[in-house]
Amino acid sequence: MICLEKTEFYGLSELGDDWRVCSAKIRKWLVSGKLHSSLWLPLMSVYSLKECLEGKDLSVQRELRHYEGFIPLSRHQCQRLYRNGELTMRGFQSCCGRERFQLPDSSDDIRASVDDLLVLLDERQRFEREIDLSSANGSDMGLSNEPELLDSDFRNILVDGESYTFGVIQASILHQLYQASVRGKGWLVGKRVLHDVGSESFSLSNVFKHKPVWRRLIESDGRGRYRLRPDALGGEAGIGGGHGSAPYSGA
Repeated sequence: MICLEKTEFYGLSELGDDWRVCSAKIRKWLVSGKLHSSLWLPLMSVYSLKECLEGKDLSVQRELRHYEGFIPLSRHQCQRLYRNGELTMRGFQSCCGRERFQLPDSSDDIRASVDDLLVLLDERQRFEREIDLSSANGSDMGLSNEPELLDSDFRNILVDGESYTFGVIQASILHQLYQASVRGKGWLVGKRVLHDVGSESFSLSNVFKHKPVWRRLIESDGRGRYRLRPDALGGEAGIGGGHGSAPYSGA
């Protein structure tokens, strides 16, 4: 097993001490995607997955090999980890994101707890360049207008006085569209949104097929792009009204 210098990675408690912030603040950065974490995997046997085009057919070739090193975690994986107290997985990507791996059927799941999360040196330096840590204890550092993901998480939304409950994938889509709207990005490509939230569906309409109210929150440009409807942002009956406002009743 490779022995790494301490300065190459940091545990969350170590970062909390260095930055003088509480664990809840670091948790919020992780589940919102502001801060990126990794896991260290000891030496294990895995299948390397490679997509190959054979004529008109796309197949996936598997090659058994050994893997040891860091793997990145997405904010959605961090959300599940904090929500369930443990994260289990059988597939992962390399840190560069160019290779995909899968455990053999005979292998046990990869299991991780919050204490296993690490932040690599490059990521720490990137985060510190972009975030004013001196204001961390006095504000939410750009997150104050977003709902608390672990409490609200876009799972319950009030529309015209009626509460609607959404699934994890549905809520993740709403949150991603909300973030794009408040940051001025507007329209997002639907297939990219589905990929980013980990959905295997091919369209947003399929994801929300049992929640027709979604069309009152999301609009399409008819060319595969989506955004939150302008009248769904802010206000007493809209998304993003702030902490304690009507849209959010807790997960």
